Amino acid sequence: MLKRRPLLLFFPLAFLLSWYPYILGKMHLVRTSGGMNPLGVMVAAVVVAAVCYRAAAVKELLGRYLRWRIGWSNYMFALLLPAVIVTVSATINVLLGERSPPERS
Repeated sequence: MLKRRPLLLFFPLAFLLSWYPYILGKMHLVRTSGGMNPLGVMVAAVVVAAVCYRAAAVKELLGRYLRWRIGWSNYMFALLLPAVIVTVSATINVLLGERSPPERS
């Protein structure tokens, strides 16, 4: 049945793998504020490919993750833009008089 309808496995698994830090945090099982695991959907896709379609599908899926048809400048833009935004934001914050946050103990 899963081979004909892999989405029946994918969506619950993707939800669980994406939101488990938040759920564990709300149940006070871990000391964290929780949040979303950004790799949950990708791991769910690999698991579903392995369960439903075996090794050949996993190899094809992982190959698609690595085979992008964009230039290196796009990679650099995607990797460096968040760092630039954080640096500019922190600099503006300090220039406007905000103190650095206290050390956590």
